[in-house]
Amino acid sequence: MRRASRRDENEAAIVAALEAAGCSVERISAKGIPDLLVGRHGQTWIIEVIGPAKAAKYRTTGGLTPDQVAFRARWRGQWATARTSVEALVAVGIGIDP
Repeated sequence: MRRASRRDENEAAIVAALEAAGCSVERISAKGIPDLLVGRHGQTWIIEVIGPAKAAKYRTTGGLTPDQVAFRARWRGQWATARTSVEALVAVGIGIDP
């Protein structure tokens, strides 16, 4: 039996911010596939959440694992990384005032 994937420590806050902004969010748990499927106004994004531990471990690839680097190279749709809630909101086109 497959264990549940470990989630990045900042993912819950990012999901909460996206949902509060009116986005639909589904968590994805497949090797090499980004963490979140996000929908807003008829558009869909996939977002890879980069937690501090992953960012430190995979510094040379911006926090992406080798499988994620390969996925990004072949993906032709909208794709983003987010370390914070603000980065996730901006990725889906929600402007944030300072």
